[in-house]
Amino acid sequence: MLAQVDATPLGPVIVLRDETYFQDQPLLLVVEPLSASILIAQALPDRQADTWGLALLMTRDQGVTIAGVVEDMARTYPKSLDEAELDLSVQK
Repeated sequence: MLAQVDATPLGPVIVLRDETYFQDQPLLLVVEPLSASILIAQALPDRQADTWGLALLMTRDQGVTIAGVVEDMARTYPKSLDEAELDLSVQK
C-alpha cells in the first residue's frame, strides 16, 4: 500500500530511518518525522549498506525528495548513502 502513495506533495523532507525485527527478519523503516508518515516499511533479507541504499531509493521513487537523514550510529548507514549515490546531510 505504501508504494502506491504519491509523496510528492511533502516537498523536500528530512527523513528518519531505523530498523526493527519481525520474526528475525529486518523491517526497514523510513519515516517523515513531522507528520509521522511512514514512507517505507519493507521487510528485506538484511540491513546491509546496499539494502539500505535500495530502501532509500525506493522511498525516492515514491516521489519523496530526501533533503537529509536522521539516524542512529549503525555502521552501514554512511556506506548506504554512497551505494545509492546520495549526497545528503546526516544527523546522528
